[in-house]
Amino acid sequence: MSKETHIDAGEPSAQPADDTPQADEDGGRTAKRRGGGLIAWLALLLAAAGIGGGYYLYQQRIEPLRRLPETISQTRSELEQRLQQQAATLDELRNEIELQRSANELDQQRFQGLEQNIATVRGQAWWTTREWKLSEIRYLVRMADDRLRLMHDRATAMTAIKAALGRLAELSDPTLEPLRQRLQHDLQQLALAEEQDPQALIAGLEEAVANIQPYPREPLPEAGEEAEAAPQSGQLPSTLEAMQKLLAGRIRIVHHDQPLDALEGSRVAAHQLELLKMRLLALRLALMQGNREFYRHELRGVELWLQSNQLGPAGQAIAAEVEKLRAIDPFAEPPSLQPTLDLIGTLLATPLPGPAGNMGGPAQ
Repeated sequence: MSKETHIDAGEPSAQPADDTPQADEDGGRTAKRRGGGLIAWLALLLAAAGIGGGYYLYQQRIEPLRRLPETISQTRSELEQRLQQQAATLDELRNEIELQRSANELDQQRFQGLEQNIATVRGQAWWTTREWKLSEIRYLVRMADDRLRLMHDRATAMTAIKAALGRLAELSDPTLEPLRQRLQHDLQQLALAEEQDPQALIAGLEEAVANIQPYPREPLPEAGEEAEAAPQSGQLPSTLEAMQKLLAGRIRIVHHDQPLDALEGSRVAAHQLELLKMRLLALRLALMQGNREFYRHELRGVELWLQSNQLGPAGQAIAAEVEKLRAIDPFAEPPSLQPTLDLIGTLLATPLPGPAGNMGGPAQ
């Protein structure tokens, strides 16, 4: 009995049959924990992979689709800007082409004009004395025609026609007899109308006005005379002297012991004479402008001037010249010299036959 007790007390019992199920149970629990952790890690990895894939899908697929309208609008704006730039470039090119075309046309016109001038000079280089004289005659007749149409100046026109007849007489060419007859006819027409030449009548009126003399102005006193005439200190000038100085040159004072003829005849105030001369210049201006109303107004002004300034014989001479202007139509059409100009142009364009004639250029 005591031996069993010693054994029990000295050596503990292993009890293998009771410990084996406990160890298995602990191992199973550990394996379960390890399996659950692995699953959790796998789930976490899968979640991370899903998030990463979704972010990648969002960045690569969805975000471009979301920004697609903005991208389209930006692309459209860029295309419109490019189109505008290209349109502006095309406009500049078109303008440059138009300018170049205009420059080419202008150069072509200048070139044609230069060729015409060269041809004219080349033709004139081969002119004979006949052609040069005809050219001078044409210039004189054209000048006469301009003076008639623009200034109604028949006197200058007649002088030019007479000069043209003198140039024609220097040629002694019987083939130019029709031109001589035409120039004589023009001269006769101008001579018939000479009595109704408004420029000549206005010149006669100016000549009659030139016979009028203004009142002599009182000479200005010299410096020494002013010093002598100056009142002494303390003395005041008399009222009569002050009035005479004020009216000097404006009103002439005539004493009773002087003759009164100075107030009659052909003398008027200087400013009145200047006014009359200005009206005569206005008459010429109205004639050159072809202004009938202005012409009649100024002519009426001359008549009123004569009524307000009694001049005796000088006034009667002016009135007679005014009546001559009243009796004519100063704006009547003058004789036309265009037929004479046409005849001269035909003669210049038709060269004489034969070796002495102008054949329009150098001999071939």
